[in-house]
Amino acid sequence: MLAMRFNAISYANKLKNAKDSDEMAEIQAEELSEIINNDFALKQDILILDNKLSNEIKNIKNEMVIKLGSLVIGCTFIISIMIGVMGFFLHNS
Repeated sequence: MLAMRFNAISYANKLKNAKDSDEMAEIQAEELSEIINNDFALKQDILILDNKLSNEIKNIKNEMVIKLGSLVIGCTFIISIMIGVMGFFLHNS
């Protein structure tokens, strides 16, 4: 989907240069068709984007859970080692 700006001055000039009402009607139909076809997202487009974003959020959540779990395990391991070392020194002193 491409974003396209409506050029009001160009549109007005085309209408001013139109020689009859048939030509004016064609210009209006062409401009309106261009705006609708290029600027509006269809429901299907939004649903596809919503699904992609939902999947991306789930992937990020899973990555964060894995990283947090790894961090907790790593900290637990370090604390266990520190307690063991402290116990060794306290027991031998």
